[in-house]
Amino acid sequence: MNNKGFTLLEVLTVTAILAIMIAIALPVYTSALKRARATTCAANRRAMLAEIRTAQLEDEELLRYGGDRYKTLWAEYAKHCTCPDGGTFYAAYDDSGYIVGIYCSKHESSASNTGTALERALLAAGIKLDGGRIDSAGSGDTDKIRQALKNAGVDLGVNDVAAWAVVSEAAAGNVHYIWTNCDIAGGDAYKSVPVISYNPGGYDMNGGTGCYQVGLANVNRSGPYPVLAPGAGGAYQPVSSGAKVFQTFEEAQAYYLTLAASDNYKH
Repeated sequence: MNNKGFTLLEVLTVTAILAIMIAIALPVYTSALKRARATTCAANRRAMLAEIRTAQLEDEELLRYGGDRYKTLWAEYAKHCTCPDGGTFYAAYDDSGYIVGIYCSKHESSASNTGTALERALLAAGIKLDGGRIDSAGSGDTDKIRQALKNAGVDLGVNDVAAWAVVSEAAAGNVHYIWTNCDIAGGDAYKSVPVISYNPGGYDMNGGTGCYQVGLANVNRSGPYPVLAPGAGGAYQPVSSGAKVFQTFEEAQAYYLTLAASDNYKH
């Protein structure tokens, strides 16, 4: 009878193979699990939004401004509509107080996409622009946006956002969310810096189609505070040379980082 066991080399070989297989499988499993939790979170938010909208349509006293009754409604639905990752749900409302969206601090308010974070903050703050603009260095509505971002757990400083602006074109009915990581506080009265501009309607000022535009925008430092992407009558027009349009944030971010990496713009 042959009782010969495994040699040390065979044991080490099998162990190495298992380690390689685990190293390959673990990231795939982790990524799949992360996507599954995000999908569950999105489904829960959609269900909660539909239920609250239905309740509001049936009883107008259940608007956001309805006080305790609305808080009770929100708390009731929040018991079974939660984020698997422990995120906090928050809502955006229109001017009448009807709920228009539910977002999650874990999955949908990352500062990496400053444009969508600003868009949701504008909704949550109940601000409606009509040919105007809001600048990160201003006050009034700027403070409301800052508070809405804070309430949503969004810290734009995480991605080193140096300045942002929200610009509404009354004539075109478009809102642009513009931001940069470049310093706009010092230097000459006018200087161009790389920016990303997000437009939910997929329209850009150069006539192209796409949600994101990356290019150079002027900075006006002649007023009480620096203004990013200034323009007459609420218009927004980045320097046309080098401006490109992208369908996704990832593509826009990659091109923006190339522009911002220049020594001319580092801060």
